[in-house]
Amino acid sequence: MRFAICTSVYEEARTYFSDWISCAISASDGYDTEVIIALDGVNDTDDALQNLACSLPVSYATPATDANIAQVREAMLLRAIRSKADILIFCDIDDRLKSNAFSLHAAALKDADFSYGDMQPIDQNGSILESSFFSDAAVPKRISRTESIIDRNWLGFSNSAIWRKKIPSLIDNVPQTIAAVDWWFFTVLLKSGLKGLRVDGIVSDYRIHENNQLGFRPTATIESAKKRLHIMKKHYEEFPLDIIAQQRLSRIINLISKLDKNPTEMQKLIKPACVNARLWYEDIANLAIGPASANVTAVQLPHYAEPNKFTTRPQLALALAKIGVKKGDILMVHVSTKSLGFIIGGLRTILDALYDAIGNGTLMMPAFTGDLTDPATWFKPPVNEKYWKTIRESLPAFDAKLTPTKDIGALAELFRNEPGTERSNHPVSSFAARGPAASQLLKTHDINSRFGEKSPLQALCDFGGKVLLIGAPYESMTLLHLSSDKIDDGSLVNQSSPMLINGKKRWVDYHDRSLSWQWFPGAVENLVENNIAHLGTICDSRTIIVDAAEAINATCSWRKKNKC
Repeated sequence: MRFAICTSVYEEARTYFSDWISCAISASDGYDTEVIIALDGVNDTDDALQNLACSLPVSYATPATDANIAQVREAMLLRAIRSKADILIFCDIDDRLKSNAFSLHAAALKDADFSYGDMQPIDQNGSILESSFFSDAAVPKRISRTESIIDRNWLGFSNSAIWRKKIPSLIDNVPQTIAAVDWWFFTVLLKSGLKGLRVDGIVSDYRIHENNQLGFRPTATIESAKKRLHIMKKHYEEFPLDIIAQQRLSRIINLISKLDKNPTEMQKLIKPACVNARLWYEDIANLAIGPASANVTAVQLPHYAEPNKFTTRPQLALALAKIGVKKGDILMVHVSTKSLGFIIGGLRTILDALYDAIGNGTLMMPAFTGDLTDPATWFKPPVNEKYWKTIRESLPAFDAKLTPTKDIGALAELFRNEPGTERSNHPVSSFAARGPAASQLLKTHDINSRFGEKSPLQALCDFGGKVLLIGAPYESMTLLHLSSDKIDDGSLVNQSSPMLINGKKRWVDYHDRSLSWQWFPGAVENLVENNIAHLGTICDSRTIIVDAAEAINATCSWRKKNKC
């Protein structure tokens, strides 16, 4: 097993060279190791790095004289990719490796594509400062989704390692305008399907000094916040097809504008945002979801307006018929009730109108309970490890009859409680159905196949069912997840949930497929463009109706063609 320590050297860090070298030599003792260094304005390598070259083989990458940080990092990565090393271990020149870093990373990489560890902050002289970087930060043990690092990052070029041959070819072209190359690098790895595992310990010392790009904890000043905002802006701009990244980009642009226009008011919000930040960019995430991101006024009065449009149950049922809902249909619906405006009778009227439209057909809706999972896997939001035991003990067991739905709307919860509604027995992604075909639709829901071929989604296709979106975004068309099972897209991950087994709560282990919905808009647009899905309107709300089986067949072909 051959290792390569990868770093870049720059003139301002010269005072730390000897410290880095001695720690690198100590950490690599007993291991077949080489060192890869990108030179950022340092030309006297014989003098500056002499002690290192006497102990370990060193190879240099030399970017252009006026290279920026992205170009320097790119030179380091390209040289590392061309090396003969099996494992690349990253450690910035101003930081230093712990003596057991190699063994910690190697142990984690037995079960992962890349690894990451905690860091110990030190001052310029190498003295320990305070608690570790991950302390109270809710850093997950495993990571396989870009969403985990969309708002904050802990994966840097001082606490990580990777199998060299796992690095995708996309890394050959580092965007030249970004500053957070490490954040971009690991985002690309995750988008390419790689998985990371946290090592069991501290792998490096993280030096705090005036030339740090980010530092240990964010500085609560306008200028510091602006710097981080512009770093994040450049990062999100590199992922134009990532829906979540583009949503975050809009927020960042909004915050930059507010900082420019109202610096005094924003300063009041920056300080508390920084107090609760533990990881890189977490302070900006706190700002983005707080009052700083909203267009607030000193006094906000409720807006009252007399409704000028009314919709009744018969009118709604007739509108459903006009868009393609037929008597006897097996219909799965996703409804944004707000989009329908003023419905006389509200949720009850909407549900009854759906019953009227399908007649003796069968209605189906999601009945999800996304919080009934192992807290070690949570990332929206993550939770600190010290709370895992309490959460596991306190989470109620999933009971198909009693457990309420979670975050999928009031209509779905009303439907779940309807007399005659049945529910599948999946602790996280159950479905509810009511009508003659309900039992058959819900009969099979393998715990290892929440949206797969052994789920009610496949049954919906088999029984000629349809899917209807009323005012709901494209991303809500749950049916499309079935295509991931059919084309074997998305890695399988371990999950567990509390379930009621013989009247007692038990945590049940199962396999879950790591899924993304970011390609959904393109898939739905493809269905519409090819006249497979049909657009319509109800009460000025956009509708989409589609045959489930046709939608899946077309989506599988579209995804294979577009590699998404």
